[in-house]
Order: sequence, then structure tokens, then C-alpha cells
Amino acid sequence: MILYDKLSDTDKAKLIAFKEKYYQRYVSYLQEELDNKLLKGFTNNNDTINQIYCYLQIVPDKFNYYLEFIKIIQKYFVLENKKVLEIGAGSLPILASYLESKALNYDIMDPGIILEDLVGIKDRVFKEKFSLDTSITDYDLLIGYNPCTATEAMIRNCLQNHKEFIIALCGCAFLPESYKKRTNKEWQKYLFQIIEKLGQNYNLYIEYFKDYLNIEYPILVMKLKK
Repeated sequence: MILYDKLSDTDKAKLIAFKEKYYQRYVSYLQEELDNKLLKGFTNNNDTINQIYCYLQIVPDKFNYYLEFIKIIQKYFVLENKKVLEIGAGSLPILASYLESKALNYDIMDPGIILEDLVGIKDRVFKEKFSLDTSITDYDLLIGYNPCTATEAMIRNCLQNHKEFIIALCGCAFLPESYKKRTNKEWQKYLFQIIEKLGQNYNLYIEYFKDYLNIEYPILVMKLKK
């Protein structure tokens, strides 16, 4: 769903110039996204396009759900004294660009990271998949905005290693092959079962984005019990 499409001629020129300059750095399926959707507006579900709008400062803060996610993060966590790892940062890691200066240390991990140099990421950039075997010993907090295929591994790894985390779930359903009903509701149910089984030492909080952003999926906040 399009949240903002009131593009001025200047906005359109910025988007076109961005595409001309960086198009070849995107993989082919993301080039198709740029070809088909770049000038159609800021939506509630396309991080590839939305990160560009945020980077170019085209979308009003009201519709910038990354900023809304940051408010929810800061409601539960004081980042200034935490070493943070963000999972699923995306091709243009805009969330990291907002948060890096607020944390003691802020690393990012995603095999699809392309344009980290544009937003001046100074801490470590891991262009690899997150898994159950990924070492998170050095971190106090893991953050994921739509980490997609890494979601289950992120939850399990954090719970097994007693790390706090916050995840904004997406609309996908990465269920095991044995599941015949492959809906997002079943996916959420599956994740909550993992949390119930492994998360006895945590308090679970569930948040949602503001209604007008039309993002129906929950944000999971897991804080260790004191």
C-alpha cells in the first residue's frame, strides 16, 4: 500500500539521479524493483524502495516507519550503553544510519547489503547470513526490521544465548516444509511457540505500528527478567 506519493519534480529528479548513479550496484531482481516502482511512492512493505526515499529525505517523518520503530526500540532499551547487532539491514541500511550514533557500538549483518558507504556506517558490516551458529557473544542487543529468513535463527540464537532482542515481523511465512498451512498467522504462531518453549527467562512485550502506517504485523520485544 502506498503511504506517500506526493512527489515534486525535485523529488523525482533526485530519485532518477540516484537510480542512474547506483543502479549497477543492485542485483538484477532489485533492479527490476527500481525500474517498476521507484517513482510510484513510499509504501508500507518495500524496503528496497523505501530506504532510498528515506536516504534522499523525500518522505515526511510521519510516514517514515523506521523512525517509528526507533521510538519503540528506545521505549524499551537504552542504546547508549549497548553493543548492538542489526540483522537484515537491507541493501541501503537506513535504520543503521539513524541508530549507529546512538549506540555504544552498532554492527550490521545481511548478505544483501550494497550501499553501506552511502550512509557512512563506521562499525562492522557483515555481508553474510545470520544463523544459529552466528556468534553473538559480543552483543547486548539484537535488532531486526523485517529480518525475513533470519527471523527464526535470530530468535533461537538470542534465547539460547540469553540476549535481548526486538524484531519487527514481516508478512512472510518461513515455516518448516512439514507445515501444510503456510500463512503469516501460522508463522507468527510458530514463532510464539518457540518463544514460549525457550524464553522462560524473558518478558515478552508486543507492540504495533500506528494504524495509519497500515503495517499489521507485530513487533516482538524480549527483555531478560531481572
